[in-house]
Amino acid sequence: MTDKNTEVKAPAVKTPADLIWDEIKELKIEMFALPGQQVQHYCAPVPVDPTKLFLTVTAGSVLPALEAVVSPKYVVDKQERFLVVSLASAKK
Repeated sequence: MTDKNTEVKAPAVKTPADLIWDEIKELKIEMFALPGQQVQHYCAPVPVDPTKLFLTVTAGSVLPALEAVVSPKYVVDKQERFLVVSLASAKK
């Protein structure tokens, strides 16, 4: 017997932005000479464009530190109040 209130959900399809976030969020980042810092401690994803990862940051010094840990695979650009992470080959 099945419960009529139980919904069967299809698995969520991850966007390229989601995949980038999954890959970089736990990377070690050099911030304020503190041990064990990760990208996710200073950055939060914002759903703006599914093809690029838009991040809000809690400290301005994240930009050079983030560039150091994600290059050369990804490029990081500052656009207004966001840092935008995209594949290096996708930059135009």
